[in-house]
Amino acid sequence: MKTKKINHYSLETKLEIVRLYDSGLGCKRISRTLGLTESRVIYWIRRYVEYGDDFLVRGKNKIHPLIFKTSVVRDVLENHLSFEGASIKYHINSSSVRQWVKSVVNEGYGSLIGRKRGRLSKHPMQSKSKKSSPPLDSTAREKELERQLKDAQMEIEYLKKLRALVQERLQREQSRRPKSSKN
Repeated sequence: MKTKKINHYSLETKLEIVRLYDSGLGCKRISRTLGLTESRVIYWIRRYVEYGDDFLVRGKNKIHPLIFKTSVVRDVLENHLSFEGASIKYHINSSSVRQWVKSVVNEGYGSLIGRKRGRLSKHPMQSKSKKSSPPLDSTAREKELERQLKDAQMEIEYLKKLRALVQERLQREQSRRPKSSKN
């Protein structure tokens, strides 16, 4: 039987996977019975074992804070945690973990800072016909700029502390290495 590739699974499908798993069937048998990929069945069973029935509820799209993203990425890179393992440990989607790690490896930790979400416009230079937000008066604009400045300063301080911690850790690791003996 050919397996189906589905991006979103119904609640009924997930419940059926759990029911079959609880009845003693293995992942391979469940995947064949339901016509799903074995890796997806394993994924849902791991979620079920880890979270119980709470795994069935699909989470909302969340904007995770920078500190959270960096701790997840550091855990993956420094402790060699798998994307799947990190997703279970931190209760987030493994594709988010994969995207964050790829971004940090290619562009550094600064790439985790608030990106615009959603698909890029096909025609970025064309103005949209939607109504734009009303212009801010000078005091509101000033407050908004001050808030953005404060956020940027906090982020810079965080990144400085992170860099210092990484440097300190590297120095500790280098000092622990056995020195070669001279013969």
